[in-house]
Amino acid sequence: MILRLVYSLAYYCIIPIVICRLIWRSVKEPAYRHNLSQRFGYIPNQAERPIWIHSVSAGETIAAVPLIKKLLALGHPIVVTTMTATGRERVQALLGSQVVHFYAPYDLPGVLQRFIARVRPKGYVVVDTELWPNTVHYLNKNNIPCYLVNGRLSEKSARGYRRIAGLSRPMLNSFDRLCVQTRAHESRFLGLGVAQSRLEVTGSIKFDAIQPADIKVRREALGRCFDARSVFLAASTHAGEEQLILQAYQSVLAELQVESGPVTRAKDLLIIAPRHPHRADEVYALCCSRGLKVLRHSEALQQKITRCPPDIDVYLLDVMGQLLYFYSIAEIALVAGSLVDRGGHNPMEPASLGIPMLMGKYRRNIDDIAQHFVEAGAMLLVQDADHLAELWRDLSDNIDRRRSMSIAAVAVMANNRGALKQVLAVIDNGVGGHTDKLDARPGG
Repeated sequence: MILRLVYSLAYYCIIPIVICRLIWRSVKEPAYRHNLSQRFGYIPNQAERPIWIHSVSAGETIAAVPLIKKLLALGHPIVVTTMTATGRERVQALLGSQVVHFYAPYDLPGVLQRFIARVRPKGYVVVDTELWPNTVHYLNKNNIPCYLVNGRLSEKSARGYRRIAGLSRPMLNSFDRLCVQTRAHESRFLGLGVAQSRLEVTGSIKFDAIQPADIKVRREALGRCFDARSVFLAASTHAGEEQLILQAYQSVLAELQVESGPVTRAKDLLIIAPRHPHRADEVYALCCSRGLKVLRHSEALQQKITRCPPDIDVYLLDVMGQLLYFYSIAEIALVAGSLVDRGGHNPMEPASLGIPMLMGKYRRNIDDIAQHFVEAGAMLLVQDADHLAELWRDLSDNIDRRRSMSIAAVAVMANNRGALKQVLAVIDNGVGGHTDKLDARPGG
């Protein structure tokens, strides 16, 4: 209790800094200045008692969608909270009016009591280990069951939690069930003092992702747009990565010209999809500074361009919600956030489509999952820009290897499905079996 009090006081002290950061971020992403009151728990009273699902940002939200749809089908109302504007956009795009979205409340006692009183959740589900001590405490105080889904814990995170064991151990043991991805993650949670009875190794629900109904139609349309071009997709890139990718790309193009004189085959096309679309101007300028001709996807949509001009070197995917469709036409995909130290992003989306994959050495957020694909031969690991160019050339020229990588990727996905069914059973059984303390709505 004392440690949580100290934590709460410290949080109150930094709130002005947090607000200033939000305002600063809203300069580039205006959505961050909207609905600020939600972060302080000022939301409408909910008529029905929902399951509260917290997914930090876009990636976690996409992963949670199949679970949310299953819970909706079972008759559970859903409130989804996110920390980021990109997460909010994904909720609205993928789920629309089926769910209610709010920004997540700050982890402060008064804020949480107000938020919980107005939502009256019958259960709380957090995706991918975004844990807040006061949130879990006040949910527990109201006898609301808490579940962790897709739980993961890197060695670095585990060391951090051990340093604040007096705060983290009670929080973790307040969860009714922690559904973790692998035995390695389970071992790290056990090392933090979590009771074995609260842990369950379910795998990752990301393996259970369902393709959108229009994937075939969209793939065919994009195939016509980039007719005869060999597409290399650099997905979810961060600052510092685009420069390495462009260096590799231009190395590949230069070698083609040296070997073949005038290039006889259709020129390779690089598609770059920045993780944060507000960086599109920066990436566009970088491409132009290297003498590359660029077409932005937003520009193509606005001008109703249905076929990419053959002289375009780089196609800039600067619109949210389109990445999966562009994965479907890629000959090779680099899953970024891994060439610089951002922890790596989700390889399951390209894998589900059978796309040969590359990743860099920074994979701490996804290493256990990525290892499945590496061991199966579905993914190759990149060391630097020169190595990226080498692998790019080799795979482009070796259709048999690409085919074997594609088959391996699909097989890994198939062999690891099933987490969604287990997690769904845990949550659905749990939310119906707890004493209801919130039938009378508290004030706030």
